[in-house]
Parts: sequence; structure tokens; C-alpha cells
Amino acid sequence: MCCLTALAANTYAQNFNWVSSTEGNTWKQSKVKLQSSAGQTPLLDISGTEEGTTFKAWGTTFNELCWDALNMLTRDEQDDLLKKMFSPEGELRFNRGRISMNANDYARDWYSCDEVSGDFQLKYFNINRDKLAIIPFVRAAQKYNPGMTFWMSPWSPPSWMKINNDYPVRSDRTNKMSPLSDVVLYEDNTEKRDNVFPRQLAGNDCMIQDPRYLQTYANFFCKFIDAYKEQGIPIDMIMYQNEAYSYTPYPGCAWTAEGTLRFNVEYLAPTLKKHHPEVALYLGTFTIITKRTVPEGVFFAAITQVVVNQMEGVFARSPVEGTSTAFAFCLHILVLGIFGTYLRQYLSSFPLEANSLNTLWHA
Repeated sequence: MCCLTALAANTYAQNFNWVSSTEGNTWKQSKVKLQSSAGQTPLLDISGTEEGTTFKAWGTTFNELCWDALNMLTRDEQDDLLKKMFSPEGELRFNRGRISMNANDYARDWYSCDEVSGDFQLKYFNINRDKLAIIPFVRAAQKYNPGMTFWMSPWSPPSWMKINNDYPVRSDRTNKMSPLSDVVLYEDNTEKRDNVFPRQLAGNDCMIQDPRYLQTYANFFCKFIDAYKEQGIPIDMIMYQNEAYSYTPYPGCAWTAEGTLRFNVEYLAPTLKKHHPEVALYLGTFTIITKRTVPEGVFFAAITQVVVNQMEGVFARSPVEGTSTAFAFCLHILVLGIFGTYLRQYLSSFPLEANSLNTLWHA
């Protein structure tokens, strides 16, 4: 379901026009009258004396379908919306942009920058597809905010680099992947856990773990950074995967803890440090879904229950010990709607030797 909600009117008036869109019921308008008193006990009481947190960046992701939606408007409406979103004097003031390397779930259809199977030298790598929508969208934003900064992560490697030879992680009625291919995801792992995400862990990495494939994929990242730099779009940070533990029916890639370590430490970090030492490598992104509370000692089902428990002594201490500091930091980033986990990993610290989350990120 796609939802869009807007509230527009004189901020001092009591009557507002409420506009909402849901699947099958778009652009529904209604009149809303503000109540003179709360109908129930407020969930949050703000006096104005609270100490706040200053964010260094606030942003959005540049997608093909978003560009298509923007182009349904008149030129004047486009300019007005872009100014409101990206101008330092606008309403949202986005100053950080995320770019998907290869297709994501908001692509017109699924693609990668090199779909020539076995092209380990990446001779056929190109960003021609990006020049049709994503790059024009970025440039439209740069018109109103020339100082905007950018980071990148993939949703899926090229299909020929994956064990299922397809963009999704699992079959679904919304894709053409054979259900028979689902056997490679969980293999013999039948354990299902309560109150954590995902309930069942993948038994295999979707990314082929052969050294030749892993090195080619690391090179792929660097070529993408080069290509965007040529377009006047400097990328200063990357993450190896979007939601590595979300087993999606759209472009995605499941990674195990071992695969995450192997690719980041042995391939991506050294290659990035060699060709783009100015680009930072972060660990992420991860989906956070849990019914447990912070006092129970849980900080993020995805990072602790999936990754940390399998890498204890490498990335972090136990979930309980790491909760107070790491949770506060990650929660701040989650509010931006951009990062699931935003643990800063400087290239100079590889190989990972730290036994504390505090050494892996800098506030």
C-alpha cells in the first residue's frame, strides 16, 4: 500500500483540508476541525524545555517511480515541490540523498548496471539506465541544494552473481521466480524464533561466495562511484546491502553473518580503500522489528539477534551490555527514515578487532 498524507491550511485556523491517498482510494479530501481540548490523555507532552538532538543530515531516496510521479505535475508544480523538499529555505530541507545501485522496489522494472553473465572485468558496466530518471531527479534536487551530499547501497547484485540467478530473494505471486528456488534460502534451517525479525534465518548467502564473484562485486561498487562522480554526483558513503535480513519478493539479497564479514572485510573495504579512500563504509542497512522493550536488554532484532550473536567478539558485546549506548544512537538515525543501523566503520580499522560497539561508530 502506498500512502501519502498532507495537511494544508492557515496554521492559525481551526479548520483544515485533509488530503490522503491509499491504494484504490487516491486524493481523498475532507474537512478537519481541530478540537479545543484533547479527547484522551496525550501520549507525548512537550513543554519546549527538553534537550534536543541535532542531526547532521536529513534526506530521501531518489527512485525512478518518484521521478515518474513528479513528472505528472506541471513544470511550475514540479519546481514548487522541489523547492519545498530540497531548498535550505524550503519546508523539508532535505540535504542528504540516497541512491540505489541497481534496481530497488521503486524501480520501473528490475535491472542492474551489468547484466552480462560472467563479465568479471565489468567491460559492459554502465549507468545508462540511471541517466533516464535517477540522475535527472538528483540534478533537479541539486538545482535547489547544490551542497547536497549522497550515499549509496544496493538492493540486489546483478542476477548472475546470485545463487538463484534472479533479483528477488524468494518467490511470490508478484514475481516470476520459481518456488523451487526457495529451497536455497533456508536449506536445512527450520528454526523459527518469536519476537525477532526475521523469524527464520537464511541458511545461505544469496550472493555467490566464490572469491572471483566477491572481488568483481567490490569492483562494481567502485565503478558505480566513478560513474556518478563523472555526472557531478559525489558519493561519500556506501553500505554493502539494503536490509540484508529482509527476504524480499522484490530486488534483494540475503546475507549470512559469515558472508557479511567475508565480503566487507576481505573484499569491499580493501578495494574501497585502494580506489576511493575518501568514501566511508558503513555497516547496514538492517530492518528493525521487535516486540520486546529496551529494558529487557534488546537493541534491534536484526543487528543483535542476527549479526552480533553470530559475530560476538568481533562487532560487539552481548545485546544487554551494548543496549544503552547503541540503542540511543541507532534510534536517532531511525527517526530519519533512512538508516536501519548506521554504525560508522572507518576503513582504517579493518580488519575488525574491536569488542565494543563504541569503537565502530563516531557520534
